Amino acid sequence: MNGNLIAFIILQMLIVHIPLLVALVTGDLISGEANMGTIRMLASKPISLAHIVLSKFLAGVIHYF
Repeated sequence: MNGNLIAFIILQMLIVHIPLLVALVTGDLISGEANMGTIRMLASKPISLAHIVLSKFLAGVIHYF
């Protein structure tokens, strides 16, 4: 086993964890805003809750890529 194979195996294992990490970051973004009270301000605008959650999800995806 050389270093290239070990690096390849480690990177392939990380691909499995990325969806879990994105879900954790998205949950943290939403719960952090709920804790600070800014989610209420966002919810009072004429934007649906689905758009708010989708934008937080996209922010989490961009954070990892």
